[in-house]
Amino acid sequence: MINRIPASDISPTIWFGGEFVPVKTIPFEKFKVEATVIREGHDAFGAQAVVLDSKGLEVCRSVMHEVSPGTNRYETWVNTNGLGEFTFHIETYDHPFLTWEHDGEIKISANVDADLMCEIGALLYEETIASDKNAKKLLEPLIKQLRDTKVDAATRFSWATTPEVREYFHFNPLKKLVSKSDSYPVRSDRDRALVGAWYEFFPRSEGGNFKNAQKRLAGVKDMGFDVLYLPPVHPIGVQFRKGPNNTLTPGPN
Repeated sequence: MINRIPASDISPTIWFGGEFVPVKTIPFEKFKVEATVIREGHDAFGAQAVVLDSKGLEVCRSVMHEVSPGTNRYETWVNTNGLGEFTFHIETYDHPFLTWEHDGEIKISANVDADLMCEIGALLYEETIASDKNAKKLLEPLIKQLRDTKVDAATRFSWATTPEVREYFHFNPLKKLVSKSDSYPVRSDRDRALVGAWYEFFPRSEGGNFKNAQKRLAGVKDMGFDVLYLPPVHPIGVQFRKGPNNTLTPGPN
């Protein structure tokens, strides 16, 4: 089923072998998330990228911005907060504040339903305070100002849409019609996963056994290698056998 405010063409995602390949990153490294977001009608909407850890706890949330006006392509940057398995998804929602701000600028400047637009703003701010008590200090005085009919509507509207107010609603939007995309895997590895020089080390080339071969490791490190790669070791015996292509279930041949 398509969401009310759908997010599609989500990136970074790679479908391979019947499943999504995890995004590769390291702790606190920013990676870009993109999506195409649309909705019906003219009301405003918002989108955020959300990262969850393996326990389902939110570790990062970031507001998405339209890449270029009119493209409906949105992006932002997020990160993990440690090693292990994570997921990310896109959350979309109706954005009442942006809709009211847009409509208010048009109608109040044209003196069309000016007082009504101020009252709609006051009701919107009351609803916001009810859902976020931290907004009370900022928005409660503005509710009184929006309802002060002794002041012209244009002035009241300007008081209620200052940069501080816009910043608050940018990061703490009042959300309605919230939709969530599918979740996509993220694997957060050690820093060495980004780049490193690998040395393929064949213990048999040193002769003797693993203990003798260990003496060569210091020389490998001195050459500037970061990662030691040991080729598969095929035991001779009954247990832990390997077959062609490292299969763990070898046949008689």
